[in-house]
Amino acid sequence: MSVGSASADVIVDTGASSSGTQWSFGSFQYFAGEFAVSKAYQIDSVSGYFSNSYGETGTVTAQLFSDGGNVPGALLFSKSFSLAAGAADNWYGVSNLDWNVTAGSYWLSFAPDANISGNWRGGAPSPLAEYAQHTSSSFENRGANFFDYLKVGLRVSGTVAAAPSAVPEPATWAMMILGMGAVGFAMRRRQKTVTTTVKYAA
Repeated sequence: MSVGSASADVIVDTGASSSGTQWSFGSFQYFAGEFAVSKAYQIDSVSGYFSNSYGETGTVTAQLFSDGGNVPGALLFSKSFSLAAGAADNWYGVSNLDWNVTAGSYWLSFAPDANISGNWRGGAPSPLAEYAQHTSSSFENRGANFFDYLKVGLRVSGTVAAAPSAVPEPATWAMMILGMGAVGFAMRRRQKTVTTTVKYAA
């Protein structure tokens, strides 16, 4: 199968609120949001709206999970980036990704290391359908929509491929070549002239 041209697309943009609740953001507590795609995408960039107001320079890891129901499932992709000490509320994340996903539901999270200490602001104007909270060593499963009040800011963008165009299978190519060869052979035989010698009796 050959893939057609791709076009840029915004998959998720919750927006951000400057007055939303500032949930604590550190290795002891962070969050994830669920989103869905209706077709195959290559996710190019992801970001979250948070801060490192009280921490030292550290590392945050963007994580994409499969759907585990009320919480993230298996980890599919991850990429880390540095977050400066004292970084104020803003969009932080990673770009130039090649996270290929098929149609379905996924969870996005940003996991900070022990140097990060800030806030992940809630009150996003266009929140996702469901959120989850990670504490201690796992995401807490307290039932569907329990953490919807978090409403933290997340963004996801990517490219979607045009419908694939059909390419002949190897067996089809072989049949086509044999067919063209047979036609060529038949045409060549028809072009030959037949010479007939007639002898007359003396």
